[in-house]
Amino acid sequence: MTNLIVPNTDKQEQSVRDWIAEHNSDAIMINGYDHCILGISIHGSIIYSVEHILKTLVGADHHWDFDDAIEWFEFNIQGSFTNKKNEPIFVQSDYSTHSLDFSE
Repeated sequence: MTNLIVPNTDKQEQSVRDWIAEHNSDAIMINGYDHCILGISIHGSIIYSVEHILKTLVGADHHWDFDDAIEWFEFNIQGSFTNKKNEPIFVQSDYSTHSLDFSE
């Protein structure tokens, strides 16, 4: 049994937000990071990729490096959720700059 429900990509006309609303309309979403969503947990929380969020922050207009992106993510994104019902889940593989490819 898997603990991850992934979006149905067969429905091209349906946005990720619409898909999530069908599964858990109370799920907390982070604006601007829909492309970082991996799926929904069996409890209805949205699962985000930390790697994709960090790539987004490094690639943004403010010219941050990897350390700046980690600090911003930990304090302003991940740190803003403390034991809230339906809060997002953040999945990370590694914070090492060697594991991330920023060439995209």
